[in-house]
Amino acid sequence: MKTLWLFLSVLVCLSATALAQMTGAALRYNPSYEVAIRGTVVEVRDLARPGTPRGTYLILRTPAETFNVHLGPRRWSARGRASLAAGEPVEVVGCVVSSRGSQIVLAREVRKADSVLTFRSARGLPTAGRARLP
Repeated sequence: MKTLWLFLSVLVCLSATALAQMTGAALRYNPSYEVAIRGTVVEVRDLARPGTPRGTYLILRTPAETFNVHLGPRRWSARGRASLAAGEPVEVVGCVVSSRGSQIVLAREVRKADSVLTFRSARGLPTAGRARLP
């Protein structure tokens, strides 16, 4: 009986780990690693790639490199996505995480000339399921 219980416990743990890696849920926002990146919006698009968080991404180009900025699931970012356009200068405040050898910025805020789109709280928690305007 103990062997069966141990086997089932290990199976549940391995399944949860595999599922988290497939959905990108293992990527956690850590406010102590927060950065601010200024650049130009190249594109706003939805992405569902294995090993990365699904949802809406902002492709941000700086003079030094290009970043994939995860805004959140489509339902979080639908409101903010409409107000972000290619060619627009923005500042992204977020946490840089690694996923399958590449870096992703988990956005907390996207600041533009006339507004701030907030996707997470200062502690990195989602803001009520969608981007908020001030």
